[in-house]
Amino acid sequence: MIESGLEYGNLTIGEATVFLKIDWNEPETLLYYLAEPKYEVSAHPDSFHIYTAVG
Repeated sequence: MIESGLEYGNLTIGEATVFLKIDWNEPETLLYYLAEPKYEVSAHPDSFHIYTAVG
């Protein structure tokens, strides 16, 4: 991300995905969101479809 000048990136680590963002106004800060679809789906059974990778 840094060398390519990209603002967004992601890592897939088994059952989780980490979404990354660099705000180039503050490049010393890396923003991230850890998504664990298995646990997010079970925590929201009435709206599970918005927590999955399948549309």
